[in-house]
Amino acid sequence: MSQIFQGNCGGATVPEVLDWYHLNQGADNLDYVGSPDEKLWEEWRAERKRVATP
Repeated sequence: MSQIFQGNCGGATVPEVLDWYHLNQGADNLDYVGSPDEKLWEEWRAERKRVATP
């Protein structure tokens, strides 16, 4: 955390730090429910369940 405050993580502003961490505003900071990650997780679980069911 101190490295962020010292400006060693891309800059002194929040947008600069987020850019340094390669966070995509509007994509990486969304709620999980209804997100693309939740959709992929549910698709993966459904496929696993389908394969595991004899």
